[in-house]
Amino acid sequence: MSPAPWYTRWLMRGTDWAWSLHTGYTTPFIVEIAESYGLRNAFKLLGAMTGSTNRLEAAWGKVDAQLVLGIAGTWNGCRFCGAGHIYAANLLFFREHGELMPLDEREIFELQRMGFDELVDHVTGQFASGSQAVRSLLPVVTRTFEIERGDKGREGDDRDVAILSAIETWNQLNECSVEKVYDLEIDLVPALATVFKDKKLIKRYQAARGRG
Repeated sequence: MSPAPWYTRWLMRGTDWAWSLHTGYTTPFIVEIAESYGLRNAFKLLGAMTGSTNRLEAAWGKVDAQLVLGIAGTWNGCRFCGAGHIYAANLLFFREHGELMPLDEREIFELQRMGFDELVDHVTGQFASGSQAVRSLLPVVTRTFEIERGDKGREGDDRDVAILSAIETWNQLNECSVEKVYDLEIDLVPALATVFKDKKLIKRYQAARGRG
């Protein structure tokens, strides 16, 4: 992977800065996307990410969508995507239900050291044994793991199509993100959704986790 020319770095960082005004966070591997795929394909990938997220939210809901993306990032070994999207799911769930999901974003780095079967059993077990609100998320968690393990999805099923699209897109993204963030500290990972701008919610959530 050759270094990107100055104008590519400038354009990618400028795009990331503009995006941060909307979301409240920046992406540490934004230049690496262009270095891996070229400038034109980098913007296609960024568009595909937005499209995949919107498709997930329409088919499953916002909390479920972030769980799918978090599982995909965790499965692929990307600390930033795994922890960041699970963090977003946690904030959205806490705001909606006033309770905590059993899957803490700070677990993600440890989960990535597990074998795939152990990871699946651990995470699905957490959701299966939770409250009614937590158990309502089990279908999307289970289906995401099934598709990650090779299930091709049910033809014409919008929910399966949404998960498949997201997994394919994040597989491509994580090809160039994993190496950049492999030693990233958990405290530096933002919630990867606009909910990250809600600092009062974050303060309440962290206090509920005992991290006031």
